[in-house]
Amino acid sequence: MRKCVIDDSLIIIRKHMNRELIQILEQVAREKGLPVKVIVEAVVTAIELAAKKRDKSRFDVEYEEATGTLHLYAIKEVVETVTNPKLEIDLKAAQTLQPGAVIGDEVYIERDISDLGRISAQKAKQIISQKVKEAEKRKVFDLYHERIGEVVIGSVQRVDNGVVVDLGDAEAILPRREQIPGEFYKRGDKIRALLTDVRMSSSGKWPQIILSRTCDEFLIRLFEIEVPEIAEGIVELMGVARDPGGRSKIGVASVDRNVDPVGACVGMRGARIQSIVRELRGEKIDIIEWSDEPDVLVSRAITPAKVQSASIDYTDQVVDIVVADDELALAIGKRGQNAKLTVRLTKWKINIISESERKAAVQESFEKVLSQADFEESEQNESQAVSEPVDEAVAEEGQEDSHEFETETDQIDPLRQEQKDEDVEGGDKEVEEDDLTEDDNLDNEEEEDALAENDDLDEEEEEHDDDFDDDEPDDYDLEESDLFSLPGMKEDMVEQLIEAGFPLIEDIMLSTVEDLISAGIDENLARKLLDMAQNLGGGNG
Repeated sequence: MRKCVIDDSLIIIRKHMNRELIQILEQVAREKGLPVKVIVEAVVTAIELAAKKRDKSRFDVEYEEATGTLHLYAIKEVVETVTNPKLEIDLKAAQTLQPGAVIGDEVYIERDISDLGRISAQKAKQIISQKVKEAEKRKVFDLYHERIGEVVIGSVQRVDNGVVVDLGDAEAILPRREQIPGEFYKRGDKIRALLTDVRMSSSGKWPQIILSRTCDEFLIRLFEIEVPEIAEGIVELMGVARDPGGRSKIGVASVDRNVDPVGACVGMRGARIQSIVRELRGEKIDIIEWSDEPDVLVSRAITPAKVQSASIDYTDQVVDIVVADDELALAIGKRGQNAKLTVRLTKWKINIISESERKAAVQESFEKVLSQADFEESEQNESQAVSEPVDEAVAEEGQEDSHEFETETDQIDPLRQEQKDEDVEGGDKEVEEDDLTEDDNLDNEEEEDALAENDDLDEEEEEHDDDFDDDEPDDYDLEESDLFSLPGMKEDMVEQLIEAGFPLIEDIMLSTVEDLISAGIDENLARKLLDMAQNLGGGNG
């Protein structure tokens, strides 16, 4: 279909009124903070809908940017016979208005907007208002949806089921679940929170902007704001675990050796960290230097408690730590807070035991090992007692067989035996002198060798005593200790003996029961341990 535009000569076009309308729309656009194009589109849609509702006809509205005017056109189709005057026009009338028009063409006849009437104007006003509000809602949604994850500042508008915060061009909500426990707000208070979500309502309401002050990301953003090294990437945040209003733990690492990550976060005289603590209403914050070694990381993260020793079980992803008896409660924390935060930060399970509990466990292991050793020794003695009569019986049978063999031999060859006895008697006298001379020489040599050995032993003992007096005792590792040769000895038992100053079996053999008791070992265990060491040492000697 061809489009033919015809100026209706019966209608006076008031362009100056259209220009005044556009000026008003531009002013509205500035007040609402929306582009003029959005307002113009709303007006065009409103005029078109209002005109259609008035005349039940087809209309089109066009906007000329050059002149800043609006044009309203009634659209009619060229036909031979008119059945609906509002939608159709005959060929003759169309050719009169527009030469060259043919059947099937659409003729656009311009109408004056001011002739729409009061009712149509009121309808257009409602539509314009609705379109402008929809545009404002979309603008707010797009603006704050891009800012999700940022910290925003506003003032408390009212306190209802949650806290309504005025952000200037929009209102946000801080739900109760996202408020730090113990915080109270009143109208006009300044508040800083993390923008977590923006939801567009399907019921035509304004977008819902959700804020939070309890999430871990809020603490991270505060550190990025207060610590320039974090914003620049020199110091990295490796992990965060937070109990809002109580305590938080944050792990930091530095990519520059010359920058102390913990010191950078604390600031001069604690200025940076104190600013964050004030914002969080006194929440305690532990800053931990990150480590890739699980035992070191857990030992640092369990602060303020101090770890005496730590061991790792890579199979079950568990770290066992030992703390002093008076710091056990401090390591666990109120309602397990400190331990839970440590697990969340390090991603490792932890077992916390006190020093006394560790010693009790080691002593219990000693008892089990020693009782097992006694049981094995008793079984060995019983087996030896059973085997001795059997050996004696076997020996007696062997002697009887030998005696019978000798008797038979003597009976078979008596003459040979007599000759042998004579030879022995004749040679006894010649051998005696030689034997005496050789025996004397051997005795002298043995005495000299024994004296030389005693002198060597005395020199070695003197050197050993000098070394013992001059040198300090060495620190033994588990691999260097021979205590594992004792029956049933385990690693934790060996560690306690090494710490007590008994790294070798020889040290236990040279000690007394009182020495072992003074090292923290039970008296019964000390006696059994000393017996085992002496028996093993005697067997080796």
